[in-house]
Amino acid sequence: MENIIVAVFPVESQAYQAFSKIKEETGQLSGYLVSQMAIVEKTGNHVRMLDSFDTGMETANDTISGGLIGAVIGILGGPLGVLLGGGLGTLIGGSIDLEDIETNDSMIERVSRTLSDGDTALIAFVQEDNPMYFDNLLHQFQDVSITRWDAAIVEDELETARVLEETFARAAQKELREQKSQERRLKAEERRAKMKKDFAHLKEKLQLK
Repeated sequence: MENIIVAVFPVESQAYQAFSKIKEETGQLSGYLVSQMAIVEKTGNHVRMLDSFDTGMETANDTISGGLIGAVIGILGGPLGVLLGGGLGTLIGGSIDLEDIETNDSMIERVSRTLSDGDTALIAFVQEDNPMYFDNLLHQFQDVSITRWDAAIVEDELETARVLEETFARAAQKELREQKSQERRLKAEERRAKMKKDFAHLKEKLQLK
């Protein structure tokens, strides 16, 4: 079965050790085959890629950014991932419906909420005969947290997420325009008040002459 696996490590060096070991062993009768893999780090509301491995089997150009793992990282580090992780508060209010993406089985929702500031995670696109082979390798490291999702379902989820991000972008742009318009109106009223005050002073001066 083809899965997306996310392993969160409390220690960054352990993530790199696991990354190297998996890269070396994949395809060597290990019980699993890795097509793409990346190490990511969450800093504040941002998820950035630290290292990656791509066989080129999915992207055809040996670059992870164009494949499934690249799409996962893009969504997790984008506005929707930040929103689901609680980082955007009520910026867009009720302008988009997150029920399409926010379910117990949602990879984006789960990872966005569990990946804390400073955490390092390994994300891999893997074909597995049995989950125990990949899990046994990862469990060599202390306190690693492992979750997996059906890759086909994740790909469908990503398509929904892209639509929601477009809706989010339009809603945010509209709110920013409205905010700027309100700010302009307030500034205009302040300028009018100042102008009236200046003219009032001028009238007083003229009357005193």
